Amino acid sequence: MYDFSPLSVTYEWRYDPCILRTTDESSFKFAKESVSLQPYDKMALTTLRNIGIMGTTQFVNLFYPGRIAKVKKLEKKGFLQKHRLLRDGAEMHVYTLGISSFHLFDLWGMLNYWVAYRTIDVLRKMIFFKVCEKFIAEGNKPNVYTGKLPCTGTIEMKSPLDVLIVKENTADIQSEWRYSPPDPNRHLVVVTENLNFLKPLQDILIKCIVVRVILEQELYDRNLTLASLFYRWTGEGWSK
Repeated sequence: MYDFSPLSVTYEWRYDPCILRTTDESSFKFAKESVSLQPYDKMALTTLRNIGIMGTTQFVNLFYPGRIAKVKKLEKKGFLQKHRLLRDGAEMHVYTLGISSFHLFDLWGMLNYWVAYRTIDVLRKMIFFKVCEKFIAEGNKPNVYTGKLPCTGTIEMKSPLDVLIVKENTADIQSEWRYSPPDPNRHLVVVTENLNFLKPLQDILIKCIVVRVILEQELYDRNLTLASLFYRWTGEGWSK
């Protein structure tokens, strides 16, 4: 059992994004690369596009296990753009779409979309993909879609499953739900570091017909199955 998630808010984080210039001559070379992209590569990049950003190691684990050289090639050809994420001063990296991907998806109007991300947004998106890793580890092949705010994303297999990441400060979630509460008929998974963080949202969450809660740090325990991660509302609190 982990005391803290590797993406816990107890650490000091700093997100350091790169900025791409539209006048960069290399963009013309990268744009040509998208013509010969393989279907599987396009699927991986589409998933990244739908959520916006993910850890470099996560990208390898989800789409190219044991094929780091292939990912490096996608990065070199401009499909992936690397950025820095610092935890207590130690450096790790995340991927967004690169110049060639903007050509592939015709998204030039969204160039540098990642600059608007707050550090908390980056962490939430990385936790979302950790949930995806757990599904895939058990033989599932979910589709991944952009989620309706404040949810980070939607995982779909037989039915859509919205994923909400709750860190200590829930003000932005409360603000979104004040005027547009979640559809009580949709399945919802909530990931949090501490069950107490859910108290400001509790009255809304318990109205959802199917809502499950996961402790973030338990996502990293390989001995726990997906089903064993779920906490359910008992009427008095969240319990397995």
